[in-house]
Amino acid sequence: NGDAGRRFGSVGLPLSEPETVVTLSRSGETIVEGSESTRASEHLSTLCKHLGIRGQHHLVVEQSIPSHAGLG
Repeated sequence: NGDAGRRFGSVGLPLSEPETVVTLSRSGETIVEGSESTRASEHLSTLCKHLGIRGQHHLVVEQSIPSHAGLG
């Protein structure tokens, strides 16, 4: 509420759906398929660099939640 001096707030609720489902496996070359594949490829690259993982992977985005869209 506004008593704490905050002007904006939010509420988080757990949902069983929609959900994101991905399958990741080693591969002879890096392949990223499915919805949001460009974004998923960027995240895969960042994750591998951060964790020091080398090699190629096959990532399939089987299901993804819609991208966030602001209300204002």
